[in-house]
Amino acid sequence: LPMHALPDVEGALTTLGERLGRPAEAAARRAEIAAAKAAAGKRRVGHGHAVLIVIDRAPGGLDGMIAAATGTWLDELVAMTGAGNVLAGAATRYPKLSAEEIVRAAPDTILDVSYAADPATAAREWAARPELASVPAIAQGRVRVLKAPYFLAPSPRLAAALTELEAALGP
Repeated sequence: LPMHALPDVEGALTTLGERLGRPAEAAARRAEIAAAKAAAGKRRVGHGHAVLIVIDRAPGGLDGMIAAATGTWLDELVAMTGAGNVLAGAATRYPKLSAEEIVRAAPDTILDVSYAADPATAAREWAARPELASVPAIAQGRVRVLKAPYFLAPSPRLAAALTELEAALGP
């Protein structure tokens, strides 16, 4: 089953529910997903936030950064909170980033979901790059590390992902 975006999760639930003879359970899960989306849409915790979503980088530093742009699972999640992805409209779904592009994008919040991200050291790693000092997210200490597996790929655990994401975007 394809698994690239939320519609894929919903379709997979329908298919698996039918194949396993458990359509009611699949429908209940889809209803939970719809409720989580609707609730996040009402809260709009991320409204007005410009977010950069880093999905890969070198351990212990920021070399080799790759981010999530339009058309990705993480972009979908960010949009559900009302926040905007600073890479909306990028030519590829997962562009490589330079420090100059991050400065130009000027995100309010950086979500670091990379395997290399360590919650204990990530803020220092980002702040250690003098060329990024003017980036609002770094200047204001808004680098957030998200390590839960439901951030790495589309999942029916949408409510949990949105709860954690909203906490990262909140005050």
